[in-house]
Amino acid sequence: MRTATWAILALLICAASLCGAEDDSAKVDSTGNPIASDPEIDSHEFNESAFTEQMDRAWIEYTEDFVYASGILDRYVKGNITAERALTATSSVYLLNSRTLFELQDMEPPEKYANYYDLTLQTLTTFQDYLWSLGKYFETTDTKYAALSSNYYNMTSNLAQRGLEEAMFI
Repeated sequence: MRTATWAILALLICAASLCGAEDDSAKVDSTGNPIASDPEIDSHEFNESAFTEQMDRAWIEYTEDFVYASGILDRYVKGNITAERALTATSSVYLLNSRTLFELQDMEPPEKYANYYDLTLQTLTTFQDYLWSLGKYFETTDTKYAALSSNYYNMTSNLAQRGLEEAMFI
């Protein structure tokens, strides 16, 4: 059920970004020649477009990582993988999430996307905390890490929901 929810989340985010996309083919005169436009406006549109594309990629990657990490935990709980294999798999997801977070950290969002950007960074950072605590649980089997990972899981889910809601209103 959660897998389907996160898949829908990713699709909704992509759909929301596509709703604001502008078709460049419409920028022609009656003879089919391109219409010259203000370079400053084009630059702004390009920057906003590049920003939204990067954000879409980040949310898709987050969703894939979230679903995969949930599967690791599920397989471990069912006894289908060892703690060592679960730790290795969780460490891999941690690295993938770190890369996604790194790619976003130095971006400067257009003003209307500032809150969405902040929620995205918070979601990815909290998800990284979830992965770290989950990995520590697999490493040590200390239940304090299981409890900590459960808290981060809930926080990540809430932040992702807020991020989705924010994306829908941009």
